[in-house]
Amino acid sequence: MTERQYRSDGRRAEKALGGVVLPVALLLIVIAVVSGLVVGGVIQGEAERTSGGPSTTTGPTIIIGP
Repeated sequence: MTERQYRSDGRRAEKALGGVVLPVALLLIVIAVVSGLVVGGVIQGEAERTSGGPSTTTGPTIIIGP
């Protein structure tokens, strides 16, 4: 083996890389599973969606000044 395969603290580079890649890969897998369950309708919220108050009768106004 060459010296490039070892880190300065004596550990092998593959183990150091695995310590970073494994948690990130698990996080991505969990996000993908939860997203799939939400999109598939398995996980749903029970709260009713309502607006904050009565609806307005005027349209939005944009004023652009000099």
